[in-house]
Amino acid sequence: MLAMVFMAAVPSILAWSPSVHYFPTNAWGVHLLAPGRTLTPQDAYTNLTVRSTCGCKLSCKDDDRCVVASASVSGGGEFSCLLSSKGPTETTVLSGYETYYFYWFDSLPATDFGVKEDGLLYLMGNINVNFTDARIWCSKIPGFRLTIFKRSIQFSMVVQIGKATGKQLWLDLEVTRSSALIWGDGTNFDDTPFSQAASKIVNNGGRQLSAMRVRGDKLDDRYQQNNCNPLCQANPRGIIW
Repeated sequence: MLAMVFMAAVPSILAWSPSVHYFPTNAWGVHLLAPGRTLTPQDAYTNLTVRSTCGCKLSCKDDDRCVVASASVSGGGEFSCLLSSKGPTETTVLSGYETYYFYWFDSLPATDFGVKEDGLLYLMGNINVNFTDARIWCSKIPGFRLTIFKRSIQFSMVVQIGKATGKQLWLDLEVTRSSALIWGDGTNFDDTPFSQAASKIVNNGGRQLSAMRVRGDKLDDRYQQNNCNPLCQANPRGIIW
């Protein structure tokens, strides 16, 4: 197995557009907005005509069946408003032009950890899946991905999540057959700023494809076909991630 310990933090730098907008405390309930995403008509139980994106969101909030709404410009100052009783992990989410996808956290079989010390938003899927399915599950939620990190402060933060839940959590960090560690965005672990402060041991020798999980107070590898809970990550503040 592979274990790591990290030290030293690197400050966040504003550089990216938010991957999703997060509204944790208001009269609308905990919900998120993903511009440029939309429901398919097949996943909606109704299609309304409204005067604004807020009108679409209000239509969903006032309907007990609704957990997702998407608004798209339809001309004449009006919007087409699709409402769905199924969350993003149960439906198809498409890219769109001048579209706005609202979803309530209650639509997800997940635990919300909010925005953490690194400025990123985290949730844990309340499911046990293999590594490949963990990646797919997170990517189905607009604005989210399976967790990737490059800064040392995130190690202790993610370990705290693991301890609080008592779960083993997948991260998007693969151990290849040559025992290289590669993040899901293609970055080699050894090229990240905190790699020099990491103590690691590889015992599987690259015999089978593995990926990193959080287990207790450490990160270690597990064969990809095994099941853990996915830890998903979004970027509501537009920081480097």
